[in-house]
This record gives sequence, C-alpha cells and structure tokens, in this order.
Amino acid sequence: MANNPEVVVVPSFELDDRIEALQVEGFRLDMITPADAPRMAEMSRGDEQIRVVAEGTPEPEVESEGRAGMIYRDLVPDRLGGRVIASHITVPTPGPVPDYVHHHDVEFQIIFVRAGRVKVVYEDQGEPFWMQPGDCVLQPPGIRHRVLETEGRLEVIEVTSPAEHPTYVEHDLTLPTPEHHPDRNFGGQRFCFDQPDNRIVGDSPQSSGSGRGWSVRGTQIRAASNGAGGVRVLTAENPSSSLAGVQGAGDCLFVCLVGDVTIATGDVANRLEVGAAVTVEPGQSWALSDPTEGSVVLEVEISH
Repeated sequence: MANNPEVVVVPSFELDDRIEALQVEGFRLDMITPADAPRMAEMSRGDEQIRVVAEGTPEPEVESEGRAGMIYRDLVPDRLGGRVIASHITVPTPGPVPDYVHHHDVEFQIIFVRAGRVKVVYEDQGEPFWMQPGDCVLQPPGIRHRVLETEGRLEVIEVTSPAEHPTYVEHDLTLPTPEHHPDRNFGGQRFCFDQPDNRIVGDSPQSSGSGRGWSVRGTQIRAASNGAGGVRVLTAENPSSSLAGVQGAGDCLFVCLVGDVTIATGDVANRLEVGAAVTVEPGQSWALSDPTEGSVVLEVEISH
C-alpha cells in the first residue's frame, strides 16, 4: 500500500457497499480490519491505492456480521484493554463459505470448534481437512489459510491477541501449496491441529473436591506457540467437584461449552452457562464449582 493512498470516508453502514462497488470498478481488496466488525479497508488497482474508512463508527455491538459473512458475538466486551478479543463465531447456513486466502497480523490466535464441522486449508500443511467438535488449531502469525465450507450449524470459539489486528488478502498464493512443511516456523510459532485423542490427561492446576472431580486435558498449543498461549479442556465428572487455581503472568479466559458451572474470580461468583465467558487477570484467584454433570469448560491462557 502506498504511503499516501486516496482516502474515501463513508458512513459505517455503507462500508461493505463501497467495497463491492470498488471491486466492480476493478479494485482488489488488500486489507480489512477488524475482522469482527470492519471499519477500514485498503484496496488497489495497479498503481492506484484507496483506503476506505467508516465514519461515525457505532459503539461495539455484542453481535455483528464480520468478514466472509460470519456472525461474531463478543465474549469479552472490554477486550482487556485491547489485549485480547474472544469471539463466538457462527455460520448458521451450511455450505461453501465466501472466504479467500488471507493471513492475520497477530501474536496469538486459536480456533476451537464447539458445534458443526468446517473444512479449512493452511499454507504448507497439506490438503484441506475437516475440523469437528472438540478440535482446535493454533494459527501462527502470518500463516495463509482459508475457510472452505461448513456442515451443520458451525460454532467456533476464536481467541486472538491483540484485539484489533489487520487481515491481509493473499492474491498470489493458491492453497493447498504443493510443498508440505508441517514444522515450518511462522513468526516463532508452528501450526498445530490439536484433537481430543492427542490431549494430555492430568495436566491440572491445584484442584480440590470429592469423587472423581474434573478431567483436565492439556493440548499441544503452548508448545507449538512457543509459550505465547495455552489451551486446556476441563470436564466435570460429578456435580460435587471443584477446581481452583491462581492465574499466572498472563490473561486467562474460561468459556462454557456444555452445561453450566459456577466460577468465582477473586470475591465475585457468577453462573457460567453455555456460550458465556469469564476472564481472569494476572495474579487473580479462580475456582470452578457446582457444575452440572458433564459440563465442559474451555480454558485459554494468553501470555504477554
């Protein structure tokens, strides 16, 4: 993008229409941000560059239509001061997704499938593959990828740091790439496709409770991200179980995937239902208790 592109300012509700009109005129989309509720796009046609800026951007909405027609629901409205965005993303209608090859300028990003199935393809990671409930991927910085199609009502949890980051369109790379380099380094991290059968049993914080308590399964995300973040899946095995800990140096997010559970952070306790989330800041204590049997909680930690 040129240092001084032409700037076109439009009302926020006209951004998508103006982008489409410029594409009809032969401009191509090069960058858009943020993905959950776009406010700015950069486009080019030969040596011409245009930056389309949404004027009078409304206050952030809890739910909005984002890039490629995906519905975003913000799980952390304050976004921890811009450090983290966590979204419950839904694609309600199965079939092909109008996505394109792209990459994100991020420090840490994971996708966890809660419901439905999604077919994706990643740079240097071989042929397209399906993700299903319980599957998780680490998308390292700069890796080119594309969402191809979905089955059922797709629901995923996406956690990214920082909260606002640009998405760049890749015009010259076709996926899948002919080479297969599963251990390639992308910004100090490597791609990771983590599935339930590969998880580490007993990777647990300090816990207490009677009976079988909680099943805690760690993932390969922390190792693959070179310590940028980690993911665990916590499953309640009886309603009298409890699990507690003290957050370390990074931020932590708990998202209820199945059932409901009480979570206490510091001196505040809340009932966490499906699709709800609670954040825990560095040094804060937390405790899970009184779960319905079979409740499942996703724990995502982000280092800073």
